[in-house]
Amino acid sequence: MPLQPNQVVSILFTLKDADGEIIDSTSDGRPFAFLSGNEQILPNLESEIGTMLIGSKKTVVLEPKDAYGEYQEEAVQILNRAEFP
Repeated sequence: MPLQPNQVVSILFTLKDADGEIIDSTSDGRPFAFLSGNEQILPNLESEIGTMLIGSKKTVVLEPKDAYGEYQEEAVQILNRAEFP
């Protein structure tokens, strides 16, 4: 059943880059929750989650254009930790 707007959705996930390196995960066992239809996660990821059944597992591969875009070295900024509160 497709997600309805304003449904609370909880997922366990492991996010990897193209080389298989883990970038983020819910490895501590605490699910990540979001409110559907409120642009809290990537639209294509939300669409894929919407096709799943409760308790099921799925591997989702997103192209850079469907996620955060291609890596742009010239956009990288290195800052000192002291610059952050």
